[in-house]
Amino acid sequence: MCVSMSTRFAKVFKYSVLIVLLVVPLSKTVDAESTRVFLDPPSQTVGSVGDSFTVNVSIADVFDLHGYGFELYYNSTSMDGTRVAEGSFLRSGGQTFFLPSLTYHYNSTHGVVEVACALLGNVSGMNGSGVLATIEFKSLAAANSASLRLTDVRLVNSTASLIPNEVSHGMVTVVPEFTSLIAFLALIAASPFTVLIEKRAKRKVENFNS
Repeated sequence: MCVSMSTRFAKVFKYSVLIVLLVVPLSKTVDAESTRVFLDPPSQTVGSVGDSFTVNVSIADVFDLHGYGFELYYNSTSMDGTRVAEGSFLRSGGQTFFLPSLTYHYNSTHGVVEVACALLGNVSGMNGSGVLATIEFKSLAAANSASLRLTDVRLVNSTASLIPNEVSHGMVTVVPEFTSLIAFLALIAASPFTVLIEKRAKRKVENFNS
């Protein structure tokens, strides 16, 4: 059966993009006005151990994005990556190839989320800003501050060339339930309502003793 030129081009381009995403070294050029890849929200507090929360890997100010790849490292003693979903930004430009991977025990202290994604076929790259991927975590233990680090970020344009970018990391704090309760009681103790009650109680004692 004869394969059309467009079909052959789509297959060749798909594999060339994936090769660039997975093999080609990162560009060392960083421009202060270049494309940004960041975690959203950049920091958040999880109310208690066992709660689930999500983090978006987002992009801003990109031109002609045809594929991307990244690794996100997290502290596996305080959280666990449970699910990876493709964001809406790249797939709004056409059909995509989305390849996620979750490795909880990357080493003794960290897990890693790996993602590679590319538009399929002879289509234009995406411009602008949006969500590349959404990652769901589950908190495992209380932590004052556990970092989320984006590394090996690769952005590829429609000519399979790397797009320079700057990366921002994130932070997660897991607060145990009893700590949240203590903070809540402290907030109540400092409220104007509590101060008013104390003043009224003090006046009653003074009136009783007079």
